Amino acid sequence: MLSSDLIEDIAATAEVCGGSKWSAAAVRIACVHLGQFAEPAIRQSLLRCQQEVKGTLALADIIARMPDGRPSPDVAWSQVSGPESETFVTTDEAMEAWAAARPLVAAGDEVAARMAFLARYREVCAQGRTSGRRPKPYVSVGSDRSRAETVIKDAVARGLLDAQDSQARGVLAPAPIHQLADGSDCDGVSHFVAMPPSDEWPRGAVAVQPCKCPPRKALPGGTPRKLDKRAEIAGLLADLGKSLEGGQ
Repeated sequence: MLSSDLIEDIAATAEVCGGSKWSAAAVRIACVHLGQFAEPAIRQSLLRCQQEVKGTLALADIIARMPDGRPSPDVAWSQVSGPESETFVTTDEAMEAWAAARPLVAAGDEVAARMAFLARYREVCAQGRTSGRRPKPYVSVGSDRSRAETVIKDAVARGLLDAQDSQARGVLAPAPIHQLADGSDCDGVSHFVAMPPSDEWPRGAVAVQPCKCPPRKALPGGTPRKLDKRAEIAGLLADLGKSLEGGQ
C-alpha cells in the first residue's frame, strides 16, 4: 500500500506534465501496478516524468523511468556493440536483445542492427517490468585484461555488480600472499591454501579457512613465550604489513 502523500504526488505529476488529469480510478489502478516498486524509486521516476514528459502522462512513462538497474536503450547498445577488447557490465535483457542484432552486425548493416536491438530491448524491458522481474547482471570480459579489472571494480563500486559474483571474482582474484615465515601457511587465525590459475581465477587465488593448527612457537620477532597466542600473532602481522608498506 503506497503512502497517501505519494498517491497525491502521482496525481499531481499527471497534472504537471500538462496533459489530461487522472481520475481517482486511474490513480487507484496505477497504484496497484506501482506497488511492486519501493517508494523512493517511484519518487525518482515521478521527478523524471515531471521534467521529461510533455503532455498526457501514461503509466508506462512512470514504469519506464523506474531506477531498476536497467540501462537506457542507448546505453545498453553502446555497451554490447563495442570492440571485443572492451570489458562491459550489462544485463541479461541487453544480451537477449543483442542476440537479435548480432546477425545484422555480422552482415555489416549496423544501422539495421541498432534498430533491431533497440526494438527488442524495449520489448524485453517492458515485459520484465510488467512481471516485476529484475534484470540479472551480465559480464563480458574483453581481451584487454588490464582494462577488465578497472571496469569490474568500477561496476562493483557503483553497485551494478556484486563483488561476490562469480564473473567478477574471476577477474578480481585476490593477489597471492607472501609466506608469513619459512614453511608457514597460516597466521594463527586463518589457514591459507594456494589455488593455481584457472578459468575462474586467471591470476590464481588463495582459499582462506579457519585455522585449526595446534599452538606452536612464536614467529620470529614475536614474544619470547614458547607458545603463541592468535591475537598476538594477528597484531604482529598487522605491524609487519605496515612496516613493509613504509619500506616501499
